[in-house]
Amino acid sequence: MAEDILIKGLKKGQEEAFSRLLDTYGNKVLQTAFFYLKSRELAQDICQEVLLTVFKEIKNFKGESSLYTWIYRITVNKCYDFSKQKKNQHEILIDMETVAEKDLGQPTDEQVLKKLEQESIRKALQKLDFTYREVIFLFYYQRLKIEEMAEILNCQPGTVKSRLSRGRERLKQILVEEVL
Repeated sequence: MAEDILIKGLKKGQEEAFSRLLDTYGNKVLQTAFFYLKSRELAQDICQEVLLTVFKEIKNFKGESSLYTWIYRITVNKCYDFSKQKKNQHEILIDMETVAEKDLGQPTDEQVLKKLEQESIRKALQKLDFTYREVIFLFYYQRLKIEEMAEILNCQPGTVKSRLSRGRERLKQILVEEVL
């Protein structure tokens, strides 16, 4: 299995394995950190810390979970640690307009509509309880299976399914309320 080879390479300190770690998990770690911290710059800092921690601590990885589950937990813990240090976490904002200007250049009507739709969904997601927002993020943005989510969240698959179902329903309610 490719993951086993990656783990062995990391444990041996191979530079190529670290490169593969970045390629395989770098974006997922960045997305996860961004999800928790709502700041691109902070997410990039956390991402670097996480990947260095993985490289340094891989010797402690026992293989009781998938490598990604282990990396995800490190990411979440680092985000929590940062949030605890940051007394005014609500001051961390997403600068969507700056991001949009860089990404869109001269927007077409379709791009504007898509951005408005994404913005509506993003705002609705922020109104969800964290428990629901987290499972929706893992399922739709990280594309994890129910079993993987259960392992990451340390709960039963049935609990994940329930949270996902309730989260979808609540998200739908919020979006409908916004339109009306």
